[in-house]
Amino acid sequence: MTRLIAKSVPSRSQYAIEVMKPYRLDLTVSVLRRLSTNAVDVLTPGGEYVRALNGFRKTVLVRVAQTQPATLTVILQGCADADESVKALIVVRRILGVERKLSHFYRGARGISWLWPLAVRMCGVKPPR
Repeated sequence: MTRLIAKSVPSRSQYAIEVMKPYRLDLTVSVLRRLSTNAVDVLTPGGEYVRALNGFRKTVLVRVAQTQPATLTVILQGCADADESVKALIVVRRILGVERKLSHFYRGARGISWLWPLAVRMCGVKPPR
């Protein structure tokens, strides 16, 4: 569920995306990055996720911050119109795995002595993409 939460000016829009709790943007982006040499997916020192998306009329710059435990704030820069914004939000939601339910994983992990402490420590990571 996506709702517009702030002003929209030409080529810059801000949205709120609800996420499936628990969710940790910082841990999810760390998994998404996989290697420190990944220059596409950036996590700023302030915890903001930044990425450029191709496949649109112009390159779209995405900035994502976790403003609440169940909400991400997404700023899109460079979208030509509302249709492109919707398409970009769909891509962002998929990349960040915001709708992934991990209840089956947690249920199974409880029964594996070496896995459960790791699952607890990494609670909030969503498998990206």
